[in-house]
Amino acid sequence: EAEAVNVGDGPWADAFRSAWVELQEYRGKGTGEKNKYARAAFDPATELMAKVFPDLCWRVDRMITENSLTGIAGPPKTTKTWIELEIVLSIATGTKVFGVFDVGPARFVAIWCAEDHERALRNRLRALAVAKGLDPTRACQRIHFASRKHLDLGNDQDLVWLIASLRMMPELP
Repeated sequence: EAEAVNVGDGPWADAFRSAWVELQEYRGKGTGEKNKYARAAFDPATELMAKVFPDLCWRVDRMITENSLTGIAGPPKTTKTWIELEIVLSIATGTKVFGVFDVGPARFVAIWCAEDHERALRNRLRALAVAKGLDPTRACQRIHFASRKHLDLGNDQDLVWLIASLRMMPELP
């Protein structure tokens, strides 16, 4: 199925094909087939209670864990984009989210804005940067965005497109 999408040659094509193979392996459709029917669907809760998990690493203290995919949902006109952009700008600049939540050192971050126009995103990022006392252009150097692009996470090709796109960033978000 990956061949049905013309991704060309080069680093982008390599990232896309690699993500495609990994997704197929994960789904049990590749050469290392996993059979989910080889055992019962349910595990005893006593096994869960006995597990030891590593401490959580926070990207935004007590709000968002490291290397997580985060979404904000709600009715229209409820400041979802403003909240997302505040979080993104804080991660990209190493400044506190809402002046309260630590984010650690500045790093690259990606944001997918399905409904927002580029002009609105630019104006909001500018306003947030200025409010933090930052130069807007410098503050946005680590931010990568997708604006008004359709994404269906139930579609394997769209999912691979997202994974490969994230892998092409200068450092993983």
